[in-house]
Amino acid sequence: MRFLTSDEIHGKLKEVVSQAQKSVLVASAWIKGGLFDEILNIVREKRSEGFRFEVVLRASEFRDLQITDEEVIKNIRCAGGRIYICKRLHAKFLLVDGRNAVVGSSNFTNSGLSEMASGNIEAAVYYESPEEEIRRLEEYFQQIKKENHSEELKEDLIGFVINPARIQEFEIALLEQDVYSEDHVELGSNEGRVLARILDIQSYDMGFFANPFKGNNFDIFAPIQDFKTVFSDKNDKDWRKAASFAYKNGNGNTIRIARAKALCVIKEKALESLRAPIEVGSAVYKASNTALERLLKSNISGERMRCPVKVGKLLSRSAEVFVDADQALTKHTIIVGSTGSGKSYFTKLFLSRVAELRQVFVFDPHGEYYEELAERLGVDALKELCFEDVFLPNDRESIVSLIKEAGYPNLASGNSNNARENNSVLSKYVSE
Repeated sequence: MRFLTSDEIHGKLKEVVSQAQKSVLVASAWIKGGLFDEILNIVREKRSEGFRFEVVLRASEFRDLQITDEEVIKNIRCAGGRIYICKRLHAKFLLVDGRNAVVGSSNFTNSGLSEMASGNIEAAVYYESPEEEIRRLEEYFQQIKKENHSEELKEDLIGFVINPARIQEFEIALLEQDVYSEDHVELGSNEGRVLARILDIQSYDMGFFANPFKGNNFDIFAPIQDFKTVFSDKNDKDWRKAASFAYKNGNGNTIRIARAKALCVIKEKALESLRAPIEVGSAVYKASNTALERLLKSNISGERMRCPVKVGKLLSRSAEVFVDADQALTKHTIIVGSTGSGKSYFTKLFLSRVAELRQVFVFDPHGEYYEELAERLGVDALKELCFEDVFLPNDRESIVSLIKEAGYPNLASGNSNNARENNSVLSKYVSE
């Protein structure tokens, strides 16, 4: 352990970072200025796959992010850093490779890292392995990062819930442009992780005009007097067109607001309904693949599917969509849709995949399924029975008679396993 004065802190930080091989971990309430940029430049040169650079910052009030400004955040990102926001952070330290650490009073700002003659009067302590305190410091850094203390600025963070938030629906001020209607999102609540779906998105340009005949929040949009000047027909038409473009080009400031519907709360055993409003200010993320898979492999009761059968993928994601064959085959099921919507295609796909798991009887009066099922499953996997043109009876004995007359008596009579299985299916699904 070695004591460091204000004159020594910045030099020691640069020295230990230049020796880093695996990781640089930083905790500082505020970060700003060229002295920290010198440290970032060293980290940037070491950026490689597997190198770990993590920074925890404080964000308990807006002023914190006026000190640790936009440029700092961008520079940390450019150096490959992961950023965590902690509302109660006051600690200041830097840890390298789990072997070297500087712990002190100074924020990583110009005034905190400058020499004593020009900056704050600070003090710090330098540790190097095999000090037990370094191991404890790394454990403490991990503890600070935990969800109940900090939030990571993840790439999939898309926005925040704004007022008012209701149980079933809420609105999100979007931070990302690649968010679309029907996308799935995920956020935390007191009841657990909540999955929701984007219903629609509205775009507002506060530098342009709002409809003055709707609402009353005109003070956040372009002045009403300018609206009258530009759109009143007392002025020249072409001038008004040019003036509209000028207003758009000179005042653009777009904000997008999404409306979302809560779908479920993810619990260990089942998906449950949300019972309390989402907390205003909650961070909203793109739904994770894990959360989507849980949703798409749950049945209408919210329970895990007993026999999930893949039938496609979500339009906007690579997540696979499933139908519970157990539910579909043990209950009344109907497939509906307009002409050309894909009813037959879906049915063929579903049957071909169910047939790999269960025995399936297909009554195909129009002959539209055999060829495609044979192509998907192979001819040997199908047994085709062709009846004469008849009205298909709805009682078991008549169907058994037709099967015998078609030349397949062993399929529906006798003591073979195949016959018993077929009779069992007929007894279950066809009335006596």
